[in-house]
Amino acid sequence: MANLQHYVVIAKDHTDAEAPQRRQAARANHLANARQLKAAGTVVWAGAMVDSDTDPNATMVGSTLVVRAENEAQVREILAADAYTKSNVWGSFEIYPIKPAALD
Repeated sequence: MANLQHYVVIAKDHTDAEAPQRRQAARANHLANARQLKAAGTVVWAGAMVDSDTDPNATMVGSTLVVRAENEAQVREILAADAYTKSNVWGSFEIYPIKPAALD
C-alpha cells in the first residue's frame, strides 16, 4: 500500500444567493460519497462549517475534512469527484499537509 499522508481541507462555499439551495440539493449525494470514503479510510473525519456558533439555525458556509492520500494532487482528485464540487457548491479549497499527533 502507498505511503498515505494526512491533509486538512477547508472547502469554502460560493457566496451567491443560490449557494445554500445548491448545497441542499447536492447534500444526499455528497454524504453518500463521504460515507464511502470514510469506510475506505480515505476520509478520517468531516463536517460542515457554519456562519455562527450561537445560532441554532446557522447557515452552512463550507466544509472541513481530514483526508488520507498519497499527495495533494490525489486530494484534489477526491474533491473534484465530490457532488459539492460538481454542483458548484464549493468555491475554493485550502489544502494543508498535517502530521497527526500520536495521542493514543
